[in-house]
Amino acid sequence: MLVLSRKQDQAISFPGLGIKVKLVRVKGSSAILAIDAPKAIRIVREELLGTHNSQDESVWPGTSPLFQHRLRNELNLINVALHLLQSQLDAGLYEDADETLRKLMERADCVTTDDSVAADRDSEFDDTAKTALLVDDDANEREMLAGFLRMHSYKVATASDGQEAIDYLESNEQPSIVLMDMRMPRCDGPTTIRRIRQNPAFDETKIYGLSCSTAEEAGIKLSEEGVSGWFTKPLKPNQLVNAMATTTHD
Repeated sequence: MLVLSRKQDQAISFPGLGIKVKLVRVKGSSAILAIDAPKAIRIVREELLGTHNSQDESVWPGTSPLFQHRLRNELNLINVALHLLQSQLDAGLYEDADETLRKLMERADCVTTDDSVAADRDSEFDDTAKTALLVDDDANEREMLAGFLRMHSYKVATASDGQEAIDYLESNEQPSIVLMDMRMPRCDGPTTIRRIRQNPAFDETKIYGLSCSTAEEAGIKLSEEGVSGWFTKPLKPNQLVNAMATTTHD
């Protein structure tokens, strides 16, 4: 187990990916980060993003689809964790921010010891809280994204695969939104979506796909199969939250 604390000028390194994230300075509620990555990996401030398709294979030329999938998952984890870290700093939750940073470092340690590239804070919610079920087999991605959603007033339940999601839906109050990863063991995303849509009890539940693949590559027809939206990894967490807010207010 890797246990540490971060200070100014200390960095998070992902040697397996060639990425380093350095904490340059913490000033008030803001953290200034320096990110060093291979030229093949684009790093753009979110507000400057255009309509670039993250699935463009030119982003990672000469790499296999499996490697690209794993790399997108790792980048997605880093991206979501950094958004969560910023939200925690903005809210003055410095102990939580330190825990998020520690978990990021643990993930980096796992990447460097594996050949593959591959305790949420308790919150109180009122009766009108927005609810979501997040389904993803990657525990780190799941935890980071759930933490970010909770920072934006969502009550989030999680499931590690499609079968666990179905079991949850059949025995708990219906969430307003299901966020569904596609590539999972035991019961994958497309299969789970079809099973949900076969049950009239879940007709009002919105489903969003979260995947390194496009909807077409996953064999999903968005509106026809009851999927309200699709977000490719690496995710833009703020864009996802904005879309979810629009859905829950419809």
